[in-house]
Amino acid sequence: MYKEQSEFEYKAKLQTGAHIIGRMLYLCQVRPGRKTVSHEKASNVVCEEIHDDWINKNVYPNSERAVARKIQNEYETFLKLRKQEQTLTYKKTDAWKKKAEEFNSRMTKNAFDLRTRNKEYQKSLETIHGVKMTAEDEEFYVDNCHGSYVATCKGTVSAKWTKQTKREQKRHESNEKKRREIADDTEKEKVSRRLAYDECLRDSGHNDSTDDPEFALPSTVVGDVPAMTEKVKTRQSTEAEPQINQMRIQMTVKTQDMS
Repeated sequence: MYKEQSEFEYKAKLQTGAHIIGRMLYLCQVRPGRKTVSHEKASNVVCEEIHDDWINKNVYPNSERAVARKIQNEYETFLKLRKQEQTLTYKKTDAWKKKAEEFNSRMTKNAFDLRTRNKEYQKSLETIHGVKMTAEDEEFYVDNCHGSYVATCKGTVSAKWTKQTKREQKRHESNEKKRREIADDTEKEKVSRRLAYDECLRDSGHNDSTDDPEFALPSTVVGDVPAMTEKVKTRQSTEAEPQINQMRIQMTVKTQDMS
């Protein structure tokens, strides 16, 4: 009834819980030379697989977090029941047998029910994937998860979904490329302005490069090097004026003393 499944099987019906348990058994099985996979991590992997399968069939599931939690809980229930069954000393009461039968029935007779009950969340998924659930999709879900489990998915949204996903990915890559180009151009302009600024300072004989912390002057200033040179000279003259006045005062005092 429950056996390891090395791959998720995509078919015309929604998958059963038995297949989900089989995927968990395969992923969590301890094997030589392979890192042990936790129940939580394995449930996340299986969640992505079944989540995509449901959306591909245009039946919108619950959030991935809720789906992964349900998968892990059902798997751990399975492990507990199996361990109890294999333990000879464990007493299999009628209540235990009923619980085991109900679990097996839930895992094998119908699809593993992941349907979201949140209307707003469903609307958000329909907006993201560009396709709304139809009455036929609803009938397919009811049959697979709560009915005779005979209905098959006659059409998928994979083509439209894939096309939309590719468009979004292409648009995202284009935007990322533009952002990188803008960043590169900004950095190049900054370096160019820094070099022009340093050259201007060297020509003026001024070495104080801390006046502009980012070493990036507006292009109108960088383009007018003579004006910048004159500006630096004027500032140097202004800074030296107090020192010259002080020297004149000292010389006047000395002259008076000598008289």
